[in-house]
Amino acid sequence: MAYIAIATAITARAELFTTIVDFGAPNRPGGTPAGNLLPGSDGMIYGATAGTIFKVKADGSGFTTLKSFNGSSDGQGPAAGVILSGVLYGTTTGGGINGFGTVFKINTSGTGFQVLKSFAAAECKYPTGSLVLDRDILYGTTTSGGGGFGSGAVFRVKTTGLAFSVIYVFSDFATHSPNSGFVQSGNTIFGTAYSVSNDGFGSVFAVNTEVSGCTILHYFNGHDGMNLIGGLVRDGNALYGVSSAAIDGGGTVFKVNTDGSAFEVLKTLNGNDGGYLTSGLTLTNGTLYGTAAIGGSFNCGTVFQIRTNGEEFKVLKHFTGPDGASPESVLTVIGDTLFGTTWGGGAYGKGTMFKLKLVGNPPLLQIARKSTNSGILTWTNAAFTLQSAATAAGVYTNVPGATSPYTNNVTGRQNFYRLVAN
Repeated sequence: MAYIAIATAITARAELFTTIVDFGAPNRPGGTPAGNLLPGSDGMIYGATAGTIFKVKADGSGFTTLKSFNGSSDGQGPAAGVILSGVLYGTTTGGGINGFGTVFKINTSGTGFQVLKSFAAAECKYPTGSLVLDRDILYGTTTSGGGGFGSGAVFRVKTTGLAFSVIYVFSDFATHSPNSGFVQSGNTIFGTAYSVSNDGFGSVFAVNTEVSGCTILHYFNGHDGMNLIGGLVRDGNALYGVSSAAIDGGGTVFKVNTDGSAFEVLKTLNGNDGGYLTSGLTLTNGTLYGTAAIGGSFNCGTVFQIRTNGEEFKVLKHFTGPDGASPESVLTVIGDTLFGTTWGGGAYGKGTMFKLKLVGNPPLLQIARKSTNSGILTWTNAAFTLQSAATAAGVYTNVPGATSPYTNNVTGRQNFYRLVAN
C-alpha cells in the first residue's frame, strides 16, 4: 500500500544570483566596471568599465563595446558610468586636452562620440560623480579645483558643450571633495561630500542652481558615518544614503529630510554583513537595495536590502570571488531583478556583471489528503516550481506541469516534495 505524499521543508533560495558577464573574457574587453547600469528602451543595458562604454542584453548576450577611450584627448576613466536621455552622457576622471577630465556624449549605437568639455585647472578638475540632466543642462561635480581651497566644485554645461560654468566652489574642509552624483528636486540638487581633514567627516549638502548657494543638511561625526562616496536617493522629502565607513562599524545607511531635519542612522554594518559602502542606494516599493565592497562571508562584499524605516535588513548575496568581488556600482532594478557590477573577481579577475532575481520569501507548501494514495498540494507564489523525490535527501526533479493546487498520485511507498525558485 502506498503512503500519502509527504511535503518536506522548503529549502529554496529566496534570491537567484547569476553572473551574466565576465569582463576580460574573449569578446568582453575592458575590466573593472564602474558606475551605474542603465536600461534602455531597446532592451539593452548600458554601462562603463575603466576604459570603455558598453551595452549588453539582460541575459548577457549581445555584448558590444561602444567606445574605447584612448586615455588622452578623449578622456580616461569613465568611473561614474553614464546617463541616458536619447544619447549617453558621462564624465571621465582624467584625460582631455588638459588631462583633468572630460564631459562627453555618445549615441547608443556607438557613433557620434563628442567631448563636450575638457576641464582646466583654473576652473575645476577630476569629475567622479554621475551627471544629472535638467532639460538641456548637465550638472556634475569635481573632486578638486574651483579656486578657494581647491576642494571641488559643482558645474553645469549645456548638452551642446556650450555655456560651461562653475556654480559653486567648496571651501569648507568638512564639505570638500564631492565624489558622488546628485539627486535633483526643482532648482535644488542634493549630494554628499567626502572629507579627509581633521575638521570633519563629510556632509550631505544642497546646492541651489539658480542663486549658487549651498546649505549643509548634516555634518557627520564619525559615529553616524564618515567618508561619504555614494550618492543619494530621494523619496518625497526624505533622502537616503550611505557612508563608506564609521568609527563603530563598516559604514552606515542613513536618512535625512531635504530640509536637514530628522537625521537617522538606519543601519550600521558590522563587517560580517558588509563594509565600505561606496555606491548609493536604489529604492523600490519601500525597500532600499545597496552594495558593500568588502566584508561578508568571504570578504568579497555583499548585496543587502533594508526597509526605509530601518527594519528587515537582510544580506541577499555574499560574493565569493569567482562570481565577483567588490561590488561598487549602484544597483539597477528591472522588473523583479537587480543588476549590478563588481570591480574585481570573476574568472579573469577583472570584474563581473550580475543579476539577482528577487522572488520573496519561500511560500508555505501545504498538503491536504484526498485519498489513501493522493493528496492536494498548494502554495502561494507562482515564482516557485514544485519538485519531487523518492527520499527526503534524494535527487529532486521538477514535477511536469505542476501548478497550485496540484493533485499528486503516489505510486511508490512515499514521495517527498519541495519548492524551488524559478
